[in-house]
Amino acid sequence: MEQVRNGRERQERYSSEYDQFKKAKENGFYIEAIAIGYAIIEDRLVAFLHHAGIVSRDNKSDLKINKCIYPFMRRLLGKPDGSTIRIKDIKTKLEVLKAILALDEEKAREIDEYCYSLSHKKFRPAYMQSLYHQVDKTLNRQEILQLIGRIEPWKNDRNVMIHALLSQKNASVWQEKKRLAEECYSLTRDLDNKLVRKFKTRNTIRKKYNIQ
Repeated sequence: MEQVRNGRERQERYSSEYDQFKKAKENGFYIEAIAIGYAIIEDRLVAFLHHAGIVSRDNKSDLKINKCIYPFMRRLLGKPDGSTIRIKDIKTKLEVLKAILALDEEKAREIDEYCYSLSHKKFRPAYMQSLYHQVDKTLNRQEILQLIGRIEPWKNDRNVMIHALLSQKNASVWQEKKRLAEECYSLTRDLDNKLVRKFKTRNTIRKKYNIQ
């Protein structure tokens, strides 16, 4: 399939899928709504990671942590130098988001100093401190943690429902599909409004650190 090529095409695709998501939910096509909604949840998490400089959205088909940011993410997650982080997994995206929300200024400074020494002073210092301050200026940490606390059980319930689709009574499955579709819609709106839109406000991280 042909990939979107720029921000305008990405926005058009997002709007189109969101319209289809709403139509599917309103007309009782709940499996379709859940599938699209799950993709939108992933997309909003990728958008946050992009604005944080951690990934680049142009590489979404093969999503990877940006090379210059990898040492910071390993240190943030307590992983050994040289280890792999599977950022394509939604579980890992949420893990990174939670770790960023848990950062304090002292920990951010410690990570910066460690990664600066690793790079032989080739990378401009204070990336993690910039990330910390952007979160501090724009996000309500507790609000986002509560949102993550809704996403994780929703994801688990979705998996259970899909695997049990043909082994449960019709009425029970119908109610669960409807509940998951409606909850998914709420999650996507909150991710966009409370996380992505706020975090990207006056965000200069990618420009400041020349992250392509």
